[in-house]
Amino acid sequence: MQGFIKLPTLLASVTGGLFFAAGFFLFIQTNEPVELTLEETNFVPVEIVENTFEPAPSLPTSTPPAVVEEEVVEEPKIEVPIVEEPAEATPVAAPIPKEEVVAPTPSYIPKDLEVVNAQVQKALVNILCIADPISPVGSISGSGIIIDPSGTILTNAHIAQTLLLKDYPSKDAISCTIRTGSPATPAYKAELAYISPLWVVDNKEAIIQENPVGTGKDDFALLTITGPSEFGEMPESFPYIPMTFDEAAVGDVVISAGYPASFLSADAIRRNLVQISAAGTIEDVFTFLQTTPDVLSLGGVPLAQQGASGGAVVRSDGSLLGLVVTSSLEENTQERDLRAISTGHIARSFAIQHSANFGAFATGNITPEYENFTANVAPQLTELLLTVLGEI
Repeated sequence: MQGFIKLPTLLASVTGGLFFAAGFFLFIQTNEPVELTLEETNFVPVEIVENTFEPAPSLPTSTPPAVVEEEVVEEPKIEVPIVEEPAEATPVAAPIPKEEVVAPTPSYIPKDLEVVNAQVQKALVNILCIADPISPVGSISGSGIIIDPSGTILTNAHIAQTLLLKDYPSKDAISCTIRTGSPATPAYKAELAYISPLWVVDNKEAIIQENPVGTGKDDFALLTITGPSEFGEMPESFPYIPMTFDEAAVGDVVISAGYPASFLSADAIRRNLVQISAAGTIEDVFTFLQTTPDVLSLGGVPLAQQGASGGAVVRSDGSLLGLVVTSSLEENTQERDLRAISTGHIARSFAIQHSANFGAFATGNITPEYENFTANVAPQLTELLLTVLGEI
């Protein structure tokens, strides 16, 4: 799975320093082929609460085989010696020379989708979390999409779980900034409003694993924007992409968008990270529950890179259909298979875990839900992760 990209721990200040190597990876590891089947889930789905989403049709007879290749989060450690004077961090791949001018945001969008793409780009965010050297986890960069004018961001659990440890071992040991635009610039502060407890429980060991893999099942979370960045300001309402719970089908035209960063150095990620969006079609559909279209295969689009996790998959009518979560591990993006969990899967998973309507929970004023989660759920999940890390 090519989800988010790890950044090294910040050695100097956020505004002027360089990043150095930190350590842990945040996703699921298995040595067996992944099976997107009911048997793999280890639970029996319960009846979905009424009106949670439209009933999903059965998958077509051409549904692909259940067994698929392993999907890996390529999160290589960046081994850089700590020196007296900050030195340039070892790049993830090839760094952008400091004197090089950043190219305009790449465009892979036909003219008939330019209006929708402009809406997606306004609602797309980069989630940049900088960890203090005392933190037991490292810094990360990932993607997210605003889904409500109040400022609710949908992203992956494997990105958002970093915020469960933001105040350990001291307050604000991890500082997260929501960045917008291209290149990404600081815009807002945000807090964790919800993370799938089932994902955290099932993947708790991933926080100490170096080569994690996974399917993307239950991998979703919500952040809520709480204020502007240091030099920013809060809008009256946020640009957003509304969710649809219509089921996806092979051949649907979609735009995938995010902030991939495979080929950038840590310093370039901080200074020159740009959005990438690409139009394409859904090439295949996979299932966790035998008949429901839960995982969307998007093929080798330019977005199949580290850092794109949490990115958006948007229909041609401008509605959010999926959340980027995994990519296969081939060397070139053209040979990879970018995958996303469907909004239908997110709604079904939420209903199974909480017997509640995800659409109603995630839209409008979510302050009560955020406060309840912060007080009653987040502390237990944080304790679970700290136990795995050996910190308690």
